[in-house]
Amino acid sequence: MLNNRILFLSLLLSFYFSTLFGQDRTIITMKGSDMLKDDVMPALIEAYKKKNPNVEFEIKGGGTAAGLSALLRRTVDVCLATRPLRESEIKHLHDAVPTEIPILIACMSIFVNKDNPVNELSLDDITRIYSGEAKSWKEFGGKDVPIVAYTLDPTYGTYTYFIEEVMGGVPFGPQAIVLKNSYQMIDSTIKYPGGIGFGTEFYTRGKNVKTVKVRRPNEYKAYLPTPMNGLTGKYPITRKFRFITLERPTGVIKDFIDFTLSPEGQKIIEEQKYFKVEFE
Repeated sequence: MLNNRILFLSLLLSFYFSTLFGQDRTIITMKGSDMLKDDVMPALIEAYKKKNPNVEFEIKGGGTAAGLSALLRRTVDVCLATRPLRESEIKHLHDAVPTEIPILIACMSIFVNKDNPVNELSLDDITRIYSGEAKSWKEFGGKDVPIVAYTLDPTYGTYTYFIEEVMGGVPFGPQAIVLKNSYQMIDSTIKYPGGIGFGTEFYTRGKNVKTVKVRRPNEYKAYLPTPMNGLTGKYPITRKFRFITLERPTGVIKDFIDFTLSPEGQKIIEEQKYFKVEFE
């Protein structure tokens, strides 16, 4: 009988303490940009959890559109976005007051097969390539090899940004091959000598592709997508990444966002080879 009572008390105390110490555990859910999910968030979360061990994170990728869709359905707390909300999306928010918080600025890379002798392109050249006007790399000083332009699914914020900011609103030509993500673009460009792709500079790090220099139409010198070239405005293709919430952030969500924007958080972002929002 005594043993049974001891066992009962042990179970009761175990339940009590597990409830006591587990009741403050909070989960922050995020969805959106694959780059933020894969390259930026792990380091930020690791540092944040050292000070806040009771906060857990559930993060999924799939692109900005997927993140915004989940946010509008209120199935996640934060969208990891590569672009701002559109007017058509804001109309569906009803009484919500969305908040967009830029957290970093990154360069977009234009990459080709490593054996392609072309080392630089202008923004006009890139537009000609992706619209289908240019057919061969010979037109840009390369070999007479057919150009194969790879692009992303339209649900990705990178797709929208590329058309609006790089191509000036000119649509992709019918020859452009749509791939699932930037990793597939890199793999395809590695395999095909005439391939060309684009994506946040993060995706090309350590990959067997060649990143080309890019210049503005009326400028003579082209630049690589380094943090310093992006920071000084020499490299022409940069964009802001941001958190989007449906309401003004409060509680632990605000605390994590504040940490991200703090000197400690921004230093982590710089260590990942991006540059801070204060320099925009």
